[in-house]
Amino acid sequence: MSEIPQMNEAESVKRNKDGKPFGSEGSAIQALQNQGLDGDVWGVYRYEGGYALMKHRFYAWKRDEDEKAAKARAKAAKAEPMKYRKIRLAGRGSPNDWPKGWANVNGQYPAGLEIERGKTVVLPETIVNVLRDAYVPNFMRPRDRPEIPMVEGEPVYTFPFDDFGPATKEEFDEFMQRGRVATAATIEKHRREHS
Repeated sequence: MSEIPQMNEAESVKRNKDGKPFGSEGSAIQALQNQGLDGDVWGVYRYEGGYALMKHRFYAWKRDEDEKAAKARAKAAKAEPMKYRKIRLAGRGSPNDWPKGWANVNGQYPAGLEIERGKTVVLPETIVNVLRDAYVPNFMRPRDRPEIPMVEGEPVYTFPFDDFGPATKEEFDEFMQRGRVATAATIEKHRREHS
């Protein structure tokens, strides 16, 4: 398998005549047949947002290289210390908005985080990115031209927020400790009132 890294992309990948990937899998299959390429050596694979004719061995090597690179990036990200940010969620924009913001990572519901609106909080950057990506796409059609298909406009953000910049781990720990104290006080108050 030592010869595989010697293969270069120019010899192992065939695109459309204009140099771009084929628009559909069917057109790539047709090109494979038209060029009379050996199906044991060449195949149709996803490539740069379309399809391309690629040598099987080159595709396997490229896939393995991409997996190694992804593992290296993940390992580097784990070795990097966690980053924190100070943010403040905007108040409710309408009566239909949720009274508190919430976020969870990788869809682990209900294990999430409730965030009060209008208060400055310190959160890990991963949670801030979840809030940043929480939006509803907004599709519109010009009123005066109903024949035009719907187009995507500016998204409507579910939890718009102000970003006050980076924070330290100590600030995050202090913020979390204040939350634990407040939670313990609320639980104790509930026990006294309901026992």
